[in-house]
Amino acid sequence: MNRHIIAVMAIGVFALGTMTADADQVSGLTTFIPDNTVSSSEMNANFEEVRLSVNDNDGRITNNSNSIATKQDQLSGTCSAGEVVSNIAAGGAISCTTDRDSAGVDYDQPSTNQQITTTASVMSSFTLIAPSSGYVILQASGNYAIQHTAGVTDALATVININDCAIPAIVGNRSYARIKILSNLPSGEYYGPISTHWVVPVTSGSHTLCWIGESTNNTNINIIWPQLIGIFVRNRY
Repeated sequence: MNRHIIAVMAIGVFALGTMTADADQVSGLTTFIPDNTVSSSEMNANFEEVRLSVNDNDGRITNNSNSIATKQDQLSGTCSAGEVVSNIAAGGAISCTTDRDSAGVDYDQPSTNQQITTTASVMSSFTLIAPSSGYVILQASGNYAIQHTAGVTDALATVININDCAIPAIVGNRSYARIKILSNLPSGEYYGPISTHWVVPVTSGSHTLCWIGESTNNTNINIIWPQLIGIFVRNRY
């Protein structure tokens, strides 16, 4: 009678081990042979081995459930040119905004040469839209061509300005650049590069940039291939 009961218990242990083997490998179990005496320590060791495997499997299932619950879903949505991702929702939807930390540039390059006379005039201008407060780096450049007559001093002066394209006092301005051909030089055409630059703080919004030029006494002066550039940056380091 006792042997019969022991055999049934052994079969129960094997059955439990088979049920949990798919979840986690069970090893180290004692194999019982019919009609042999079984000790309680051997039985307990088998149960303990199965218990450890089941608990390990439970821990893995819990970790997987937590990972699934907190996983990031596949991203959905697109940003337009010039925008960056500002937020990712739990469901994967993205939000976009203008990249306010990156620099932006705009420019004006007239297709014709700009004649400079004794009346100051705007050679190049455009509107720059700053996405936030920051700084604009202004750069104006071109090549001058001056028809010079000996005995006369010719002077070309230029200035870049922002938010005021009314003609300022050019001489002494912070963005002032000047070319001078002295009277003792022989008659002829004089040419070369001319450029000026300026860094100015700006607020968010539209700003008009302009490059202005004038001559002291000569109406036969031209700026060839003029270009005005405005580079916006947000931070000063």
